[in-house]
Amino acid sequence: SNIKADEASTGRSIRGLSEETEEYAKNKKTPQATKQALDQVLALQVSEKELQDFLKKGKIGEYAP
Repeated sequence: SNIKADEASTGRSIRGLSEETEEYAKNKKTPQATKQALDQVLALQVSEKELQDFLKKGKIGEYAP
């Protein structure tokens, strides 16, 4: 992977559903409980240390062999 640690943390800040995705969920009658569960997952935060540890352990991005 070519993902750098700083890119991974930046990517977290722009997550969410696009208007198109929101419309798709509405048209498919996605249950409210599913939307709430997604909101909870998207609200999770990790520290910089947790992110670095995860990337190192998984050998991801700049830590890839």
